[in-house]
Amino acid sequence: MIPSSCSNASNSAVFALQSPNRRSQVSDAAAGTTKKLQKYAILAEYFRGFSDADLRLAVRFAAGRTFAATDERVLAVGGAIVSDVILRLLRVDPQVYHDTVVSSGEIGEAISKLWSTSPDSLAPSRPPLTLHDLCECFEDLSSTGNVRRKSEILAELFSRCAFPREAAYVAKIIFGDMRTGVQEGLLQAAVAQAFAKPLAAGEYAFILYNSQVKVVGYFAGGGDSYFDFGVDSP
Repeated sequence: MIPSSCSNASNSAVFALQSPNRRSQVSDAAAGTTKKLQKYAILAEYFRGFSDADLRLAVRFAAGRTFAATDERVLAVGGAIVSDVILRLLRVDPQVYHDTVVSSGEIGEAISKLWSTSPDSLAPSRPPLTLHDLCECFEDLSSTGNVRRKSEILAELFSRCAFPREAAYVAKIIFGDMRTGVQEGLLQAAVAQAFAKPLAAGEYAFILYNSQVKVVGYFAGGGDSYFDFGVDSP
């Protein structure tokens, strides 16, 4: 049995840190500048507020990964099933949805544009998504090949999104298409800046362990013993 990579995460850290919309605000801010130093600062401020286990998930999702780089699991979720779920949730005309996706260039941005037209009943009645919740949803999606079950999981996931941009970035992570200009090296630098650690040491750790998550552990905690959590292993 594959150990859960969500088990060490706190369920108290809201997916959009400090407010349900914070995560998407950070991603939008990073996408809105071409200057690397500004991206570092934006992400560093965001990462600084997380506990150790939650930081691993925050960095992973900021990179647009549903699982760690060394984890071979996949969601097996395509645009068709996500679109079907969104059409049912938003009760939008299929042609309007199609045209919005085409004009937006991707499903995530189209969802954001259409979300404000959704009925009031879509407002989530449950607590906001946490990093832990998102991680568990991805694990559930990867563990089933049943299309109906995948649809149920996705419907539950999107129905808990409190804001249009949050829903957009959930879709972006699912498809691994963040379009924020945030790459592996930039993430290392942002985490290093967040915890006032030398970037060169983290680069060495990445070469040694070939694991972004373990580099995060180095920066946040320090010491080789910090690389023994197995979060990045299938």
